[in-house]
Amino acid sequence: MRKSRGAKAITKLAAEKGISVKEVRHEIQIAIDAGMANQDPNVQAYWNKMIENGVKPTPEDVIEYIAKQAKKM
Repeated sequence: MRKSRGAKAITKLAAEKGISVKEVRHEIQIAIDAGMANQDPNVQAYWNKMIENGVKPTPEDVIEYIAKQAKKM
């Protein structure tokens, strides 16, 4: 099974920071949870674009989504 680009980015960041992949994923998940809890309608609209079939995005999903958005700029 191939690793997604998001998973590769997490692995690379963990190696660069000298921490575990699990720790990187945990820190990203904290940011996702905080962002999704924000009550600002604009923030909610942004997060809703990442949600597919009512499922909260994973850290890998968020990295891939943001990377795609950055490429469009």
